[in-house]
Amino acid sequence: MEAMYRKLRGALAPNGTMIFGTTTPVPPSYDSNKRVNADVLSINAALLDLFGPTGLHDSVRVDDLYNAVVGNCRAYAASACYPDTCDCPRLQNDGVHFSDVGKRFLGVLVASY
Repeated sequence: MEAMYRKLRGALAPNGTMIFGTTTPVPPSYDSNKRVNADVLSINAALLDLFGPTGLHDSVRVDDLYNAVVGNCRAYAASACYPDTCDCPRLQNDGVHFSDVGKRFLGVLVASY
């Protein structure tokens, strides 16, 4: 990530801003041989050590997609346990892939940041 940061930083336009989007959650029903949510938490924690207000490169802004998705899912009783013990089929209906509603939700988040 550090090498990628340096490469991107060198290509950044004057007065440009670099933004890092956190990785989105993995639901518990996803194939645990491929990935589990603990992997995502580790990846996001490592990247937050590099980027954001408390990171090594504090000028890189962080778009916290992970917590936005979790918050949206937990707002509904049927998925209040997401991503710990239940899925959120309203936003993720194909493993780690997002439904049409989930894609729109993420699109609005990214565009508004």
